[in-house]
Amino acid sequence: MAKGWRNYLWRLSNVFLLGFGHRYKERYAKYASLPIGEEQGWREENQKEWDRISVALALVIAVHAASLAISDVTLASWVCRALWYGGFGLALSGLVIISYITVSLFNLTDKEVDKAVQMHSEGRADMSLEIIASVGAMPIVLLLWSTAFVMTGLLILVFTVNYSQGAPVNAVPMRRFRILASVPTFVGVAAVIWVVIVVEGALRRAGTSHVPRDSYDKYDMTFTFNTAVDRSVQRGCDENAYVTPVTARVSRLARPNASPVGMGEPSRSGHAEQHRLTM
Repeated sequence: MAKGWRNYLWRLSNVFLLGFGHRYKERYAKYASLPIGEEQGWREENQKEWDRISVALALVIAVHAASLAISDVTLASWVCRALWYGGFGLALSGLVIISYITVSLFNLTDKEVDKAVQMHSEGRADMSLEIIASVGAMPIVLLLWSTAFVMTGLLILVFTVNYSQGAPVNAVPMRRFRILASVPTFVGVAAVIWVVIVVEGALRRAGTSHVPRDSYDKYDMTFTFNTAVDRSVQRGCDENAYVTPVTARVSRLARPNASPVGMGEPSRSGHAEQHRLTM
């Protein structure tokens, strides 16, 4: 019975997720089944995708702000303004989600993220892959909804604007206007709260809610973290190389002749531990 309700809620949520929930679920499931060693670089590619989405969200936010400043909007239907206000809130929420996830996972290794969300860890219930997929899909979904609101509002403006001489300014039914403008914003805020709850719960599960910083290495221009270094990979790398993908680019800029992070000779005495990133 519980499984049936779970499947029903998942299908229902995919209406809002525009089908991206299924796509991200398949992506994470495929990644989780990769053999050890073949997942190298996946986390960095995922971050690049979020970077592209964040740029698009910033552009959509600017478009919404510019649209609301159009003087002719008072001569068109009130619906276009309500849609632009609502889409503006959705785009801002998407940008907040990307920034929050990026900062939260910055100092975690693949192993630690896997510990946070891995299935059946130490006898505990697994974190549903659907939950992880809903969080991963949220930025692109909010971007698409916000863009749709921009386009719909623009079309309404084009077909309802009245340039006739002496045409009165269209009256605005305030109650309907507030409902149409505020509901998308509340949905965006709810999405942010959902992502925060899932990510914080995962971090507590991994025991990495608060990761202390060790020191600041001026030569490498990067922070080092005790708990953010995967020992199994570090044994196979140069002693000055870091395994965190975010700091790799900074380290290579500081020392152009340094070996790329993660490209050192594999350890011959140790067995590489399995790395998994499901978020």
